[in-house]
Amino acid sequence: MATKKKIFFNLLIYTLLPKLSTISFLFILPFVSKNLSLNDYAIYGLVSAYLLIFQFITILGQNVVLQNSFFDFKKNFHLIWSRSFGLMTLAGFLSSIVLSLVLYFTLYEKFNGYFFTVIICLSIYLTLSPIDTIAASFFVLTEKPLPFTITSLVGGILSTLVFFLAVGVFKLGYLGWILMWPIGVISSYLFYIKRVFIIEKIYPKFISKRRFKLWALKIGMPLMPHQLSLLILNSSDRILLQYFNVPSKQIGLYSQGYTIGSYGMFGVNGYFQAFARRIQENFRDSDKVESRVFLRKLIFISTFSLSTLLFFASLFSKEFFLFFFRTKELQQAYPFAIIVMCSYMYWASYTFFTYPLLISGKTKLISMISAISAAINILGNILLIPKYGIIATTGMTYISYVFFGFATLLIRHNRIYLNSILNLKTLCFLLIFVNIALAYTSFALRDLYIGYKLSISAIFLCIIGLLYVKKSLLFKLNDTPFL
Repeated sequence: MATKKKIFFNLLIYTLLPKLSTISFLFILPFVSKNLSLNDYAIYGLVSAYLLIFQFITILGQNVVLQNSFFDFKKNFHLIWSRSFGLMTLAGFLSSIVLSLVLYFTLYEKFNGYFFTVIICLSIYLTLSPIDTIAASFFVLTEKPLPFTITSLVGGILSTLVFFLAVGVFKLGYLGWILMWPIGVISSYLFYIKRVFIIEKIYPKFISKRRFKLWALKIGMPLMPHQLSLLILNSSDRILLQYFNVPSKQIGLYSQGYTIGSYGMFGVNGYFQAFARRIQENFRDSDKVESRVFLRKLIFISTFSLSTLLFFASLFSKEFFLFFFRTKELQQAYPFAIIVMCSYMYWASYTFFTYPLLISGKTKLISMISAISAAINILGNILLIPKYGIIATTGMTYISYVFFGFATLLIRHNRIYLNSILNLKTLCFLLIFVNIALAYTSFALRDLYIGYKLSISAIFLCIIGLLYVKKSLLFKLNDTPFL
């Protein structure tokens, strides 16, 4: 019972508290949206697309080094973490220089004289951002969520205040987002000085032996193509839209829909942060019956529960846009938000199916699969954007995530291993069928009267309740390999 209470507590802490700042950000939108335009969303979308790519490059795959060293070296992981921290900080500084050059040659004219302001803000963010990777890994793995969530909450509220002043008071448009980023990471640094730097003695250590750097990069770098592929799925579409000279307002429409739709990912990430340590431990002990039972139940419940929550969020997307955006120009992007949120229904299966490969250190295989997903996304966009524009990018986002969700099952030994834990065929068939049905339903009913939507939601919840009663049928262990 104590374990269940702890899981529920962690789930609440990771999914709700850090998102209070996001909720506060959403509730200021009605007051500032009149000072925003689709052009602002276009610039924000393009800048964030480039920034996310360079931010992931900054990590250098060290999140794998952090997780593995925590379990492998027990109480002596601090020195390794400090050296990885130094590597990431240095990479962030160098990445900011490259990003400045990229933005100068691609978006300089769109900044309307604020280029150097943008560059300074992004450079601060990239250089200091590794602190969030260190803090998230430490507090998740030590199961001490409160310091992390409180810091995230305070930093988010400060960033929201900056955005409100920049857009609502000074009417700076897209600069509101640009100014938010460094404020959030600076506040993180200030809050973690005592808890992480002084008490835990984890700080950026720039001087380390060449042998360590090669070892850390050898573990982390094979995952870089994987992380970059994830970013390509999330960012390349906007960059390609710009490359094919799609009108700025169309890019803004897609970017706005994608931005709101991506809020659905916050809850998904928080959910897996809450269970991160338990998932790691049980996958490592999967030779034990109780560990397999725990994983089997968690995988089935998690995948379908998260899909259900994303379905409800996408079903009411139109009402969300009408409430939070007070200009007609900014109330039209909800169809794109629906597809983006429905794409994230496959993130749970991807996360669970990738864990065995991560734990066994087979990061090259993960990178290969991710690269294929990214290639599908890019090739599809290149072929379809010239004719179909933002419709093409939306469709390719969904298709890519479907493939991404199940791609690691192409690896035979991973299939066999997972099938020793649960009935893999049953799960995959049900998940694809349910997710496609939910996506089609939410999109087809997007303009339906809200009263009918509420009635449909009530009926759907009753069906879920009946299925939950019969859940024992899903939890039957199947030891037959999925070939």
